[in-house]
Amino acid sequence: MTESINHHVAWADRIGLNKTWAKAIERIWATYGTEFFPQAVWGLHTILINIKNGPALRSDIDDYIAKVREDKDRKLEHYVDDPAYANENVILEEEMLPGLANFMIQLLEDNGFGMYKSDYGGEYDEM
Repeated sequence: MTESINHHVAWADRIGLNKTWAKAIERIWATYGTEFFPQAVWGLHTILINIKNGPALRSDIDDYIAKVREDKDRKLEHYVDDPAYANENVILEEEMLPGLANFMIQLLEDNGFGMYKSDYGGEYDEM
């Protein structure tokens, strides 16, 4: 007998994470190019969590953010003492947001957004 793996909607009947994440992603797309885009991106970041016995979404995202910031700081280390650096730093942080948004959305997609694996071997496997 072969082991079957079913995919079931995850969390939908519990606390509604999938719906919340979907709305946050829609908000990102709707606000791109507006002053509300940064809030939308950081809003999704805020509600992504590490799933118990599942993907460490928040940790992966925070690692990505740390790497991007380290790369930026390394490239700009010669300008830190320049008074214009503070303003330029804010601009660069805003420029990283589309990449961060794409990374978070792709991470959800890569980890089966809305689905989880189950080893349930019930009678409905054939359906």
